Formats: sequence, C-alpha cells, structure tokens
Amino acid sequence: MRPVIERLENGLTCVLQEDHAAQVVAFQMWVGVGSADELVGEEGLAHVFEHMLFKGTKKRAVGEIPQDVERAGGQINAWTAHDETVFHITLASRYALGGLDILSDAIQNAALDAHELAVELDVIREEIRMGEDSPQRLSVHQLFGNIFKKHPYGRPVIGFDRTVRKFDRELVSAFYKRWYVPDNMVFVAVGDFDVSNMAEAVRSHFGSMRKKKVPARKTREQEPVQKRPRAVSSARPFSETQLAIGFPIPGLCHPDVPALDLLATILGQGMSSRIEDRVRRGKGLVSEARSMAYTPKDAGIFGVFAVSPAENTVKAAEALCEEMFLLCREPVTDAELRKAKTLLESESVYTEETVDGVARKLGYYGLHTGDIQFEKRYLATLSQLDARDLLDVARRYLGAERITLSAVSPDPAVVAPRKKVPWISGKGTQARLDNQALGDAMKEKAVRRAEKKKSQASVKRAAPPLTVHTLPSGDVLIVHPDSTSDLVAVRGAFLGGQRSEIAEKIGLSNLMSSVLSRGTKRAAARELAGRMDELACVVGGFSGRNTFGVS
Repeated sequence: MRPVIERLENGLTCVLQEDHAAQVVAFQMWVGVGSADELVGEEGLAHVFEHMLFKGTKKRAVGEIPQDVERAGGQINAWTAHDETVFHITLASRYALGGLDILSDAIQNAALDAHELAVELDVIREEIRMGEDSPQRLSVHQLFGNIFKKHPYGRPVIGFDRTVRKFDRELVSAFYKRWYVPDNMVFVAVGDFDVSNMAEAVRSHFGSMRKKKVPARKTREQEPVQKRPRAVSSARPFSETQLAIGFPIPGLCHPDVPALDLLATILGQGMSSRIEDRVRRGKGLVSEARSMAYTPKDAGIFGVFAVSPAENTVKAAEALCEEMFLLCREPVTDAELRKAKTLLESESVYTEETVDGVARKLGYYGLHTGDIQFEKRYLATLSQLDARDLLDVARRYLGAERITLSAVSPDPAVVAPRKKVPWISGKGTQARLDNQALGDAMKEKAVRRAEKKKSQASVKRAAPPLTVHTLPSGDVLIVHPDSTSDLVAVRGAFLGGQRSEIAEKIGLSNLMSSVLSRGTKRAAARELAGRMDELACVVGGFSGRNTFGVS
C-alpha cells in the first residue's frame, strides 16, 4: 500500500504505511539534528542526547521505558549520524498504541536526570576510548578528518573526550529545547494497522506539541577544492594495517550519485568485484577490501577500505589506487554494469523485507529530501546509465590530485614487520614507524601510477601500420596495433548472412550467430562462460546482410 503523508498543525510530518505481512509495527522518529549541527564545544552533544532520551520521563522512571517495550516483546534503540538522530521502536501490532505512547512520551518529556547523565557520560567516554582500539574506526576518522578539513563532517559523530566530559544537564537540556521541535521531525509508522486509526492516534499523541520554528543553523563551511594528494598514517599495537583511501564527492541529491554508486559496486562490492578478484585473490595483497560511495546530505566520500599485512601497505595502496584510476581510463564492461545495477536494485528490494527497513527508507528520504518517492527517481536514473556515463563521472571525481590515503599500521615496536621496509627504523622495542615516510611513499606510488597512465593516454603517437596476412588455410588476418589502449578486440567474420539464406531457412544466420558462443567441442557453455568471466571479457555472435561471425 502507498504511504500516507500528513503534516500536523504544529509542523510535524507524519508518514504512515500499512503492511499486513506480519503482525508487527515499527515507529521511528527522525530528528533533523546531528553532529554536523553542533557548535564549538558541543562536539558529541547530539550523540549524548541520543543516550538520554529513553532514560526516563515525567511519568516513567529510569529503566521503565525499555522494560515496557521488552515486556511487549519489542525492541527499542537509537542512532546518531552527521545530519540526523533517530529513535525507533519495533513491537507486535497488538501493542502498537502502547509503543506509540512510549515514543511520544520520551520525545516530549525527557527527564534528563543529572545522575543518569553523569553515568552516560562515563559510558560514552569509555566508548570513545574503545574507538581508539579499533583500527578500522581510526583509519576512517583519519580519512574523514583529512578530506573534510573545514566542513563538520570531518569530526567524529561521537565527539571528543575533552568536550564530552564537560557536558552538564543545562547544556544537554538547551540542545534538546533548541532542536527537538515538531517542524524539525519526521515521524514514521509502518506495519500492521489501519492507517486512519493510526493517523488519529498520532494526532492525539503528538498534536499537542508546541509549534516552534527550527533555529537558524550555523552555515557549514564549504570544503575548498582539493588540488594535491594527501596522506596520513599512524601506528597502533594492531596486527595488520588498516587502509582507507577516498575522494571527495557530492551529497545525496546530486545527479551524479547513482553513477558513483555503480562505480563503487563494480569496484569493490561482492565476491566478483574488481578489487576482490584482482587485489585480494589475484595479488594476495589484502585480506579484505570493499568500496562504497558514502553520500550524506552535504557532501560525501568515494572510498576503498582494506586490511593488509604491514609490509604490504604501500603495495596494497598502489594496487587499490590502480583499480580506482582504471575507472577513469576505460569504460566498464556491459556485464559489470548489468551486475552492478542488479545488485543495487535488489538491495533496494531487500531493505523492504521488514517494517523497520521500510520505515528507515521513508524516514531518511522524508527528512533529507522532502520526497519519500526519491528512491524511485534514483533507480530510474540508475537504470538509464551506460558505460560512457560512468567513465565521465569517474574522470570528474577520481583524479589523482583529489585522493586522500589513510593508514593505521602496526606499531613496529610491538608487532615486528616480516621484512625490512623503508618507513620503519630501528629494531626490536626501539623500532619506530616514520609516518611522514609512509605517507610520502603512498602518495608517490599512487600519484606516479596515475600520472604515468594519464600521460600514456594523452601522448599522441603515430598510428602503427595496419597489416594484412593470408593464412595457409586461405583465411585473411588483419592486424591493427593500438598502444594507446589496454584493450584487445578480436572479430572473426564469415561470408553469409541474410542474403545467403533460402526462403525456407530465413533467420538461420541469426540463430547460428547466437549459439556460436554457447559452447564448443572442448568447453561446454557453462565452462566457457566461466572462462570469459575469469578474463573479464565478452564474447558474442553477430549476423548481418552479408556476414555472420563472432567477436
């Protein structure tokens, strides 16, 4: 059923969608405030308040909210991101009104108990310290911090220990009153209910919230155009290097986002992606690798994230960069493009398997685009893109001058490298990682590789001579070298085609051409398809008026 949208008089946007596949209902409140809205000294405040909302209200003591939800067999949780804070409850539909009352009570009447706040601040500070022990989180923080030097996306959502430990009830309460107003919220309900009854219940629970304007947001400083490659590294007592490599890209609503998602999927999503096939399995330089186009509201990052042995850090970065820059030099294959489209379209379908997934999609697009049908337009654009479109977009954003490389490497004094590398000096407990040397090595390899390929493609060369050879069989072989391309194309053509067909066998050439690549005496169709995938090649037949053949 189609979602129903209602905007209450106080400004709250409500999105309701019936789904009777299971007797379950999901409630989500999307609040348009995140870490990017925090002022200086408030870093981490949005996340702190997320921890406090379910810590009791005027009529529910501390601990009662989760207990009430769990008694109904439900789940309650929340998360904070750069641009939003979300609170969600999922429970059996027979308890729907109780769940709605809990969420509306928490949103409107959070107690913000001073003792509970002190407890949660200690929990969050410990969470910040634990993050220092996560190589993946550290490498991502380094990447974001060096791509977004001015924009607040460069700050960790969780904040800093130096700011969090100074928070008090007065500051948290002021943040709550400033941002938690109806006009800055989108309420979503999806599940087993009657939409008219649910709409009436929502009005009853949220209609009394006082109408209030959303405060003027601080202008987010735009990031200057990056003109040189950047690299940052650090050492921690981990066993392997965590790599994060990225380029700045536009935000959610930019028309290039569908193409960037396809490029990320082709590059490093799935067991048959390029970096999985060529860098992990093919070269054995990384133990895991993936890519993504992260596109929040303002701006995003096209990134590759990988884990490699310490001694392979630079070689792994070089190989990953080579695959990224390859997207700028030659079009992706039709087979890769079809597969990527299928993966992204199916991902959209899979998110709708649960009421939570549907609610999350409606809330995200409703809050950040104002259009809950945004994904349909996104998928329509996605389906129309071709290899040339992706090549143009790759060249627009994946330039060598825009790359940033982040590495969190094992501390050599704790985990000795398996072989000598130029960015580590000393031995044993005296070994030290030279962060500058490692950063320079990664930049030099990545940029050198990109510039070398770029210059090769741009240099004009005299066209090699075309040669014609007559083989002993009488067949003619035509050879045309082209050193400006890394591709090889072969076509075998035979006389025949439509004009050679007799009336009773019209269409025979077309039929024959379609089965030429469907198996041979030495390889069945399935085996042949596997060989083609291994070589990343496309083989197919063709037919015309005077010829037929295979290419």
